[in-house]
Amino acid sequence: MRFWLLAVGLVACKPAPPVALPDGILGEWESWCVTDRDTGECLSKEHDSSRMTFSRDGALAVKGESIDQKGHWELHGDELEMTLEMYGQNMTAKFRARLQDGRLVLWSGEHGEIYGRVGATFEAAASPITLGAPVVRKLQGITYTLPLPAGYRLGDASEHSETWIPKRGDGFTVEIKVSDRGITSRPDGSSGVPTCKEFGGGQGGGSETKDGVERQIYFDIMTCIEGTSLYARCSVEHTRGYVNESEKDAALALCKPLQLEH
Repeated sequence: MRFWLLAVGLVACKPAPPVALPDGILGEWESWCVTDRDTGECLSKEHDSSRMTFSRDGALAVKGESIDQKGHWELHGDELEMTLEMYGQNMTAKFRARLQDGRLVLWSGEHGEIYGRVGATFEAAASPITLGAPVVRKLQGITYTLPLPAGYRLGDASEHSETWIPKRGDGFTVEIKVSDRGITSRPDGSSGVPTCKEFGGGQGGGSETKDGVERQIYFDIMTCIEGTSLYARCSVEHTRGYVNESEKDAALALCKPLQLEH
């Protein structure tokens, strides 16, 4: 399901008559990726099956793994307004919209979504590729160094995180994320950013049920960054959608060499 369906506020409104749209936006689109910067390209295609269909009469249909809704859309200049009826109320989102190289690009503040025509061939944007030398990059003012094997490419990037994926075929994916440690309450009633001793860290992971089987989805290592209010998380998944228990050591071996500087 697309971000706008999850995060947009509920507003009570009456459907307005549709405004004629350029023919280019009509038809069925499938989600390709979500971005947090104003770009019309995707570093990789996300595993999301949601689709939107824009009809000439202003009707809107949205389908996904857990949603099948109908509504309406309007275009005022480059502002696209989409409304769905959910839980007895109208749910409305507004985006700037543009057509770019056969893709539909929607943008609102720091959030973007890119859609491609159903059936169109996806082509990833150019991105760095590892050749065997350590990756050295910066997130949130923190420089991270990670010796990744040759044949990885940057498959997702934001201000807070980057994900490296196999250039070809299946294999492990590695995400580096730098985040605030947040505010916590202490036993004495005070509150503040937890110290690295209070925060802890170390190895972990997460699982979920897939096809009736409990699967390990990722393994990770969290590291508190001394002298800052930040911590780093290095997590490893697999393109198949889960990590076998027998692969745990190999997965964590990709994260253990991570070095952090500020």
